[in-house]
Amino acid sequence: METSPRLEATFSLTYGERLRAGWALTLQSPSSLLWLSVFPLFGIILLVLMLMPRSQNSAMDLVALAGCFGFVPFMFLFNTYNAHRAERSRGPYTYRFDEDGLQVTSATSELKQTWAAIPRVRESYGILLLYFNKRCAHCIPLRALDSSGAAGAIMQLASAAGVPRVGT
Repeated sequence: METSPRLEATFSLTYGERLRAGWALTLQSPSSLLWLSVFPLFGIILLVLMLMPRSQNSAMDLVALAGCFGFVPFMFLFNTYNAHRAERSRGPYTYRFDEDGLQVTSATSELKQTWAAIPRVRESYGILLLYFNKRCAHCIPLRALDSSGAAGAIMQLASAAGVPRVGT
């Protein structure tokens, strides 16, 4: 009987990879997209009001307009930076994959998770995402996987173990 190989990746996400992973997770959540659109929507309304013929615009109107359009990108970048800084102090992480699931270890933690606990595995923006709920996922950059077929092998392990959604 042939056993499947154990796949392993040790890495720390770069800030750019963390941004891409966060964006990939955000795009998969309709409620997140709805919340992200609230401030820009207010900005569009304010811009329309400012462009009306009898409108008298002040400097505070321009500041409010810039705030409406700049708040969401600023907070996304800022929160990602804070998460990146916090995770760098705990990393690097080592992910091991086999037919039973995955094991994640770092200097301060260890986690074992079976494939049954993972509802979805997909690749997006150069990141392999192993979801453990609808909005949270283990994020593994493809650069951390040694061989070019490692991401496919992980997806095959997940599919063979019965993960409901693989690659979608």
